[in-house]
Amino acid sequence: MTEEQYREMLAAMAKRVEEHPDIAEAWRDLAQAKMMGGDFDGAIDDCIESLRLDPKNVNALIILGNIFTNYKKDDEAALRYYEKAVEVDPMSPDAQCNLGTLLAKRGDCLKAVGHLRRAVDIKADHASAYVMLAQCYAQMEDWHSAYITAKDAFEKCKVTVENEQIFERLSATLRRVIRFMWRVKHEYIENEIWKKVVPELEEVDRVFNSI
Repeated sequence: MTEEQYREMLAAMAKRVEEHPDIAEAWRDLAQAKMMGGDFDGAIDDCIESLRLDPKNVNALIILGNIFTNYKKDDEAALRYYEKAVEVDPMSPDAQCNLGTLLAKRGDCLKAVGHLRRAVDIKADHASAYVMLAQCYAQMEDWHSAYITAKDAFEKCKVTVENEQIFERLSATLRRVIRFMWRVKHEYIENEIWKKVVPELEEVDRVFNSI
């Protein structure tokens, strides 16, 4: 989007709010536009107004969480907004994913996995949830689950311009997992932990040799 296109979009959103000040989604859309332009305080104010009109506006809650964790560097505030978003709409894959991502960032991978797993159960092609889920499993040294999760992501999610960076992170995680499995497979083949990966070892070799 060019700067001129952004200004036109922002003006259109502001006009909609002016014409329909009682529509919560209008305020939420304006907040989204302001966040894109770096006006984080303005976006927060608009989200608060959206929530005043509709306390269950899950998208406004998610935007607030995003602003506080990514730009205000206030993870405690972000956590409250994400938790509220999940409470309001537990079927929102983005709410589940963002809460899981923040929990993982804070080191609570076990709890994060539950929310990330829920996100991909709701939306089978949620690339962001898959990459964080794979990374959580790798952090927990559950290499088998990390490998399966990364494989599922490549099978179920489409690479687009918007999520290309997500797939780069996913690819890096998959490479890490494959290299670990390849390194230990001969040494630990009789270990109970590794017996469950035996059917995939040939595929691991194939993928490892192709990267």
